[in-house]
Amino acid sequence: MRRDEHHPPLLDRWIPPPLLAEDADAVTTVAHKLKTRRGRADYGLRKQTVEPVFGIMAQGQWLA
Repeated sequence: MRRDEHHPPLLDRWIPPPLLAEDADAVTTVAHKLKTRRGRADYGLRKQTVEPVFGIMAQGQWLA
């Protein structure tokens, strides 16, 4: 939703976010999910690369 601080205080890293209001809109819901431990883990998966797969496919095209 916005950039995080580079070095948040230690306690802020492990304290779960406050409960979400029942009438929260979609943007607030996603922002809340990204603040949870599971949400941070899911969001961290975006850093994975798929480039080796494309390289293997390209190499296979030359052999065929």
